[in-house]
Amino acid sequence: MSGIDPVELQHFPLILKHYNELGIELNHFQTMPLHLCFPGIEKNLISKTELIIKRNNKQQNEFWHSLVQSISQKQYNLNSVSIYWCLPMSFTNLDQKQFVTSSWQSDHYLASKHISLFHFSYVESQSVPDGSRRGIKVFKRLQVIWFCLVSRLFTNIAVPPSVIELYVKLFLSSQRNLHLMTSCHPETKGRRTNHMLKRNQKLQNHSTPQPPTISVYSTLVR
Repeated sequence: MSGIDPVELQHFPLILKHYNELGIELNHFQTMPLHLCFPGIEKNLISKTELIIKRNNKQQNEFWHSLVQSISQKQYNLNSVSIYWCLPMSFTNLDQKQFVTSSWQSDHYLASKHISLFHFSYVESQSVPDGSRRGIKVFKRLQVIWFCLVSRLFTNIAVPPSVIELYVKLFLSSQRNLHLMTSCHPETKGRRTNHMLKRNQKLQNHSTPQPPTISVYSTLVR
């Protein structure tokens, strides 16, 4: 995104940077793409859905309530049908008008991706509040690109690496646009601050084991 090869970034995983020299193949970690894409990226995207609107705005908040109600009803209808290749699970905390995925597993996040465009089709048939139009447009683009990327990653048909690379770049660009847009909202900043405070409080409440001292290491060496 800044013109730098991701492989050269400080936090790029070493195992991915040196996989060729180490003789590591994806077949050695067959479940890794599943876990990275669904309990990883899909879960993160679900948690960011609420950022596309401003809950402190009456008109936008009413639109959000109707969206949550629509998705909740669609989810209920899907759960009443047995589909062996799609195992959707209901969101929790819907009484607070939030999409929480407590107790979800990989299959549930995969199912969520299968039906995500169906869920968010609600915004196509409704009048979107003026203040939410740009956010919803950016979020829709991100969801569609992510859907296309996943469909090409997990297909039985051979897809050229250049096509995968193109969709990855489009997805990262869309993710960046969403981040830049939502980070400008004062309400979003407040949510992020509260989240960080809660996380720091949890860390303080749990004592972290200290690493062994030098003397202990010396004893082990002897």
